[in-house]
Amino acid sequence: QAPYDDYSSFRNLIRDPVLKTPDLGFKRLQTILKAVMLRRTKNSTINDKPIVNLPPRLLEHVVCEFEEEERKVYSELEKELKDDLKSMTEDRGKKDGKN
Repeated sequence: QAPYDDYSSFRNLIRDPVLKTPDLGFKRLQTILKAVMLRRTKNSTINDKPIVNLPPRLLEHVVCEFEEEERKVYSELEKELKDDLKSMTEDRGKKDGKN
């Protein structure tokens, strides 16, 4: 039996560290998952045959109108992000000796 097949081992080695010290816990979990998971892409093949046959991608542009409250939240967020971006670019200019 593998150590992670037993819930108490999993709890002690993975779950508890994730909850108590997320950086360490998630690094440990990531290490374990990398060892057992396979990364596949839509172009991956086995015996020269695609693993999965996907239909062509369909992009559809849909315009939606915000409700008044949604528009308010979106506008506030947009302004905040623009201000942050402006501040970062100004700070970078000062750091690079440009003002």
